[in-house]
Amino acid sequence: MMATRRIAWLAAHAQAAPYLLQHLKQTGPTNSRPHRTRTAFTIDYSLRVVRSMLSEASCDKLLPPSTVAIENMWSFWNDHKALSLEMQSLLTHAREDLVFKKHFDLCSPSDQARILSSSQKGANTWLTVVPSSRRLFLSDFEFRTVMRLHLGLTPTTDMPPACACKSDLKEQPLHHLHCASFTGALITSRHDRIVRLLANWARKAGAIPVVEPAMDGASVRVDLAIHAADGTSLIDVVVSDPTAQSIVGAASKTPLASADRQATIKRNNYESSNLHQPVTPFSIECFGAMTSDSLKVVDGLAAMPMAKEIPHFRMDMLAELSCELQRGNAWAISAGLARSRTASSRLQYRVAGHLRQHSARGEESRSLGHWEEDRQLDIGV
Repeated sequence: MMATRRIAWLAAHAQAAPYLLQHLKQTGPTNSRPHRTRTAFTIDYSLRVVRSMLSEASCDKLLPPSTVAIENMWSFWNDHKALSLEMQSLLTHAREDLVFKKHFDLCSPSDQARILSSSQKGANTWLTVVPSSRRLFLSDFEFRTVMRLHLGLTPTTDMPPACACKSDLKEQPLHHLHCASFTGALITSRHDRIVRLLANWARKAGAIPVVEPAMDGASVRVDLAIHAADGTSLIDVVVSDPTAQSIVGAASKTPLASADRQATIKRNNYESSNLHQPVTPFSIECFGAMTSDSLKVVDGLAAMPMAKEIPHFRMDMLAELSCELQRGNAWAISAGLARSRTASSRLQYRVAGHLRQHSARGEESRSLGHWEEDRQLDIGV
């Protein structure tokens, strides 16, 4: 609160400097001397407070040099009107960046990777979109689950201790988003729904999409072929998790490290095959960050003649992609937790069975021991 108040006060005086100087010329220096003294003291105090809240580089760039006398501060701001007009915005952003970096450095690598991925442009579209259609609507369960992921919380308050693959869920609460053993319809539905969504928007743009087309003589199969007037584009969709242990080190330092890595893997796999046409990886991270190649696919569809006739084509397409991705995350997490709880219950049942067996053997041994003691007493030993 102190930072915002001082920055706003300083910016207001900087913007009002031309009018204040004109007022002083009209009233004369004698009548305004006490006011100027009090104002100079407040400006000096505000500058010292703001300088203490910013980095040295930000101070040198956004604030007047320390060599400028306080009495001449209004003249300085009058001569630098471009800086004074945006002072509050620039100072506030500099302060927020400094606070963000301070807290970011204290986070774990997994949280840093999550924050970097969620901070990319367009990653949080699902939070701001108006649920005006079924595809833009998230149920209470879906929104609650993905919001907990977005905030860095565990997917649920009653987390099972381990995944069905024995991975510790306390150390990796988002493990179900990238579990290697969790395959099948439930985990691939997120991928397949994104493919069908791309095909639907390609159809709206006037192209002819084909899902998983047959490639003559090729040893691989792509997810989507889009036939348009200017040629055919091959698309392969991949969704990655930047908090996975295999990539979290790089993803915590470099934005889109996970998505770029998966895109490179896809591109190398297709280059080594006998395809005669390049394949564009549509790589997206589970928190919503998209690579530049993925955005080029969206821009290419939005540039088609029929797409230009649809209002807000690109914005609506990205909104549906964002919501579909988060919907898939919610159900992948739900399915993974159900499987983990089932595996945990089976393990507890087996452990309880072993304990009952050991307990029964112990009771039998104890009964035999008491029988032997009674027999010895009876015979007078």
